[in-house]
Amino acid sequence: MKQNFAFPAFLTLIFLVTFMDARAASLKIVDGRVAEVRSKERELVLAYRHPVTRREEKLVLQVDQGTGFYEGVHLEDLRPEQPVSVDYEEGPSGLKAVRVRQVPIRGIPKEIHL
Repeated sequence: MKQNFAFPAFLTLIFLVTFMDARAASLKIVDGRVAEVRSKERELVLAYRHPVTRREEKLVLQVDQGTGFYEGVHLEDLRPEQPVSVDYEEGPSGLKAVRVRQVPIRGIPKEIHL
């Protein structure tokens, strides 16, 4: 007797895509600079400018084994004032960093006179 696996495979695919989209929709992204690295507490303090108020604010993000770092960088490699982009999610125990990327600085910024 030949079994048809197409329908169960299709349902599994739909479930996985829905789950992945739900997780991606819950992620938030912030670009800022490293304010502080708390290695013992496994926390990253990020300073950023609020897009509406333009005030500098800080986020304390938890870093665990599931946090992805790009280009072989680890929490201990990050330095104050280093520009980073962080994908994070809100959880019951606070903000959790999901992915951390260094933002490369290209050249010397030009001073603009108006």
